Amino acid sequence: MDEENSTENRHYDRWFVVQSVDSDHSIAKLSSFILDMAIRSAVGVTKTVRLLRNGHLLLEVASADQSRIVNKLDNLAGCPVTASPHRTL
Repeated sequence: MDEENSTENRHYDRWFVVQSVDSDHSIAKLSSFILDMAIRSAVGVTKTVRLLRNGHLLLEVASADQSRIVNKLDNLAGCPVTASPHRTL
């Protein structure tokens, strides 16, 4: 039973794309400091956070727990968002 849990924890989505649902409240318009504080309070310390050219965030998480939290993320710094695993990374 413990072996199943340990192998399950090793395989999780590491890269996520976080995008705004509402174009009026885009996460690209927020300050980088506010984004950093919002991500740290919602998810914890992540490995990498990048703002993409199209205004979406690319997050790399460090653990399976963070992966589950990001999958359920629906609000970031007052902006409604959706998070999905990156298609190719």
